[in-house]
This record gives sequence, C-alpha cells and structure tokens, in this order.
Amino acid sequence: MQALEEDEPFKTALRMLLAPHFVLYLGYSFPDADDYLRDEIEWIRDNLTDTGEHALLLPAHEYEERREDLDALGAWVRIFKFDASRSYDAVQQAALTIAPSREVVATHVERIVGPEVVLDFATPPILSDEIDGESEKRNTRVMMARLGMGEDRFMEPRELLEAGRSLVIAEPGMGKTQLLLHLGGVAEGFASLYLPAKAFSEALAPERDSAAALALALREAKAFDERRRFPRSRSFRGPLTRS
Repeated sequence: MQALEEDEPFKTALRMLLAPHFVLYLGYSFPDADDYLRDEIEWIRDNLTDTGEHALLLPAHEYEERREDLDALGAWVRIFKFDASRSYDAVQQAALTIAPSREVVATHVERIVGPEVVLDFATPPILSDEIDGESEKRNTRVMMARLGMGEDRFMEPRELLEAGRSLVIAEPGMGKTQLLLHLGGVAEGFASLYLPAKAFSEALAPERDSAAALALALREAKAFDERRRFPRSRSFRGPLTRS
C-alpha cells in the first residue's frame, strides 16, 4: 500500500478514472490499510468540479462494528446498509440495477429459438378488427370470411409485420405464440428477438427505469439466427413507458 501511495503516475490515472463517474463499491469496505484511496477521493472532491458520486454498500452488522471509522467517510462517500443475516442478494441487485444503464455486454444473442417452434405449424385464420370491435359482429365477420362472402378476408401473417404494431387476440391454444415465432423467423429486415413478457415483468423494479429493465430482460432473449446482435440501450431509450 505504501508503494501505491507514493506512485504518482498511478494516482494520476486513478483520479482520471474515478473523477467523472458514479462509483459504487461492492465487496470493498475501505479498510484502514487503504488510506491512500480515501485520500484520493478527498483530493478529487476538493480540487475538481462536476465529479461523480461515490457510494458504499455494506452489511449492516459490519457498519455497526466500524461505525466511528466509516462515519468519517461520510463527507466523501455515501454509505448504504443492508441486512445480510439471510443473504447478500442486495449486492447482486445493486450490480444489476447499475449495469443495464450501460450497453449490453454481449454483442450477439447467444440463445437461439429452437424447441419452442412447432415445425408443422399451420397459420391460423387472422381477421383484422378495431381494438374496440364488438365480439358478436366479429364472429359474424369470421363466418362470412370462411364462406368467402362479403368484403372481409383473412390476413396473411406478413401483413402483421407491415402494420407496424398489432395486438393479436385469440382463445388459449389457438396458436398466438406460434404465430409470433413464425413471424420472427420470416421477418426479413427486422431485428427479431423472442422475449417472453414474463422476463420483462420480472426485470421491472420501482428503482429501475423502463429502459434499464428492458436491457436486463434482454438477457433472456432468443434470436432466430446466429448473427443477431443485441440492440444498444440508446436505441430503446425514450419511448418506453410504464404504468
């Protein structure tokens, strides 16, 4: 530690690395032997402007054991405590909350759609309707389309892609999931990914914005070919909303 404290090139590089960023310390508790890091954080705060915040996540029992020493950090490092009597899940949750705000680490989707697809899937009849259309009238239109009467006709699956946004409604077992998987496999010009809604709902959290939740959920995504790249987080920031 003494060598690091006297290594000026190292200290300069450390300041450049720490100064502009928010830094969360996980698994590191500023032991007494590491005075040099405390001194550097203090130097950054005293000599630079627009610097990032430093935070320490620490088990509550460890904080209580070192309260006097750790409180001295309060001027430069915010301390967050968690109950570690059952688990250290808070550390993982903190890491996941921060990580998705940056780019997805992997460049290509490694998981490929496979057993989910029924090979002999037959496309179900698809009838276009308004979202607030009456079910009785819809049933009549379906019957007329089956008989080839009237103006209604069944849509081709590709027309759903051309529509941009579509809501597919059908009874359980009618083939909604298989239809979406079929569309993902034939959607040329689209960056198709198979992402169950459950993965997104599980990634949502009060302290996590929607874009970060989507980035986290994308870890469960599957592609339809081995060349599919992960979308960058900046590509889906903005229009996402949550209610």
